[in-house]
Amino acid sequence: MSRSALEKVGKKFRQQGISKRVQNIVTSPIKEMMILASKYDNVISLGQGVPSYDTPEHIKKAAIEAIQGKEAAKYSLLPGRIPLRKAIAENLYKKYNVNYDPIEEIMVSVGGMEAIACAIMTVVEQNDEVIVFEPTFASHIEQILLAGGKIKSLKLYEEDGWQPRIEDLKKLITKKTKMILVCNPVNPTGTVFKKEILDEIAKSALENNLFILTDETYDFLVYDKKSFESFIKYSEKLPELRKNLICTYSFSKNYAMTGYRVGYVCAEADVINHLSKVHDAFTICAPVVSQIAAETALKGPQGFVNDLIGNLENKRNLVCKRLDKLNKYFSYVKPEGAYYVFPKILKKGVDSFEFALKLLDLTQVVVVPGRAFGEIGEGHIRMAFGAEESKLNEAFDRIEKKIDTIF
Repeated sequence: MSRSALEKVGKKFRQQGISKRVQNIVTSPIKEMMILASKYDNVISLGQGVPSYDTPEHIKKAAIEAIQGKEAAKYSLLPGRIPLRKAIAENLYKKYNVNYDPIEEIMVSVGGMEAIACAIMTVVEQNDEVIVFEPTFASHIEQILLAGGKIKSLKLYEEDGWQPRIEDLKKLITKKTKMILVCNPVNPTGTVFKKEILDEIAKSALENNLFILTDETYDFLVYDKKSFESFIKYSEKLPELRKNLICTYSFSKNYAMTGYRVGYVCAEADVINHLSKVHDAFTICAPVVSQIAAETALKGPQGFVNDLIGNLENKRNLVCKRLDKLNKYFSYVKPEGAYYVFPKILKKGVDSFEFALKLLDLTQVVVVPGRAFGEIGEGHIRMAFGAEESKLNEAFDRIEKKIDTIF
């Protein structure tokens, strides 16, 4: 079945002259749904993961001053401005008590997405197997396929709070397995992996000489005062794992900087040296103005981030209450992190793409079809709760009025 919302509404894509590797991937349905929504008026998006909050003023001021100066008009060093890389290293030590050399072991990227893409292109060869925890972030699927890799899906069990079962991981590993991709907290389910799960992933990677690639975009965003175990800490706890550990992060969500497109990746110098070649081939460097803004974000006051966590926890609770009122139509697992919930459509046999498209047409509310996140996601939808509370309430008001019509 197609993973494309645009194909679902009849869009045809040229094939003649286009490489098979590009024909084999789709634009993330998250973005496709936003493109389709742009044709409607008065749309409320529970689709793309964009916080309603503006970038803090001191970060915007730094960006404006950078534009007015001369540095932002020029390239930075390929791996990023040295002051930013030093600030990242200091932050990682302060936050996770890990040591990464800012000159040799950190590379600034065009968002966390580019860091992940560089890592996959660096490690994964044609027909190498990459294990992903499914439902998985939609773009990870396309990045692996673009590199020629084969996706091996490790099921997250809804009845277990969207946690994996480690015995499944051991069964999936073969001689062709090259990498385990760990997105934690999980997009789209909001799962925060238990420490014992991470321990077993690390153990399996060591035993089989596998790379671990992490996407910890939401490492700051966990609820109910739960603790978060970052995989980067295994670089110190299991030093022998460090050579195959690649950890990626973003400034997009914690500082409301999605449009700035800046993130970073940490790995041993021998790995960063190769990632840098891919980075150079595609982008040269991250936007300098965004790098300056990111440095200011790390070095400045962090009250915004703390407030953001509390506000998003309130929004999570609001969305869960609204879903409770729709328990005839949906069930859900309360998310522990990130700002997504992944409700199950209780009516059997409903195609998640058809549901999301019909919902958009009837209510002008955007959600993302569950199948965008892998076959295990079918029969679900992803709802982001980054919007203003008034918009969240209005979205559910609209859904409640039309839900019977949709079914």
